[in-house]
Amino acid sequence: MVKFMGFSFIGIERLETDGSGYRRVPVWSRNGMLLAKRKGVTAKVTERADKSYSTQVYAAMDVVNTKATALTNADAKPAVFTGSYIAGGRLRQMVGTVSVLAADSDGSAYRVARVWSGWRISSIRLFNTAITDGTAYDVGLYDVDDGAAADDDVYATGVNLTSASTAGTEVAFEQRGIQLAANRVFEDLGETADPHKWYDLVLTGDTVGTVDGTITVMVTYVD
Repeated sequence: MVKFMGFSFIGIERLETDGSGYRRVPVWSRNGMLLAKRKGVTAKVTERADKSYSTQVYAAMDVVNTKATALTNADAKPAVFTGSYIAGGRLRQMVGTVSVLAADSDGSAYRVARVWSGWRISSIRLFNTAITDGTAYDVGLYDVDDGAAADDDVYATGVNLTSASTAGTEVAFEQRGIQLAANRVFEDLGETADPHKWYDLVLTGDTVGTVDGTITVMVTYVD
């Protein structure tokens, strides 16, 4: 069969299947299709009579002009307010150091910093001595009110601390994507509204290790 009810059938053996195993068959109307291409490079070499007939070289092309949220808001008419956690906020830093003992049990929690739900965390760097067999530490948030984990690995999971690090290991985006860099703490936790409360930034030692060690955490944030 070549044609049926206005459709022209083309034989091909390269059609893929979707996630449910169904064959994906593209169907289109010629009148509904458009090939739109970005304008290519336009170049001209001419003389300028007003410049003693000197040579003028002109070139132009279409390029993408994409704006970040703060710029889009600023250029809107009327302008849209952008929160200081995105633009113009104060960049601050806190440092916390904890000791890890060989006798600590797996699942131990090491609280290194207290953060406000409305802050935006831009960096979490871990510095540590070599902790033999300390192969899995999570970095997350615990509720200050009841001490329970709000999300014990919202920032990082399974961080290996068996090798010493004096340069620091960045873990703020080990779990969350870089497109979420503007998130505030409550948004990192998946909340849609700010609960206006404190959380503890906590390392949970899933596999603590077999020797004593030291962990220092440097947190950079916008309040």
